[in-house]
Amino acid sequence: MGKKVADDFIIKVDTRINSLLYHPFIGSLTKYQNIRGIYITQHNRMYYKVTDNKVTILNLYDTKRKNYG
Repeated sequence: MGKKVADDFIIKVDTRINSLLYHPFIGSLTKYQNIRGIYITQHNRMYYKVTDNKVTILNLYDTKRKNYG
């Protein structure tokens, strides 16, 4: 991955995090209780939860990868 691609991805993640500061319930609910997901890019999704006045990022997931395990 090139530096520009990495820099662009960091900007997209930062933009989504800033969006969550103002609109914490913008992400869609998942099958797990109180866990929400929001797309960073077409193939990258961020999972988070909202408790009290806090947003906790749980995971960044590459949706192209197969789930081995």
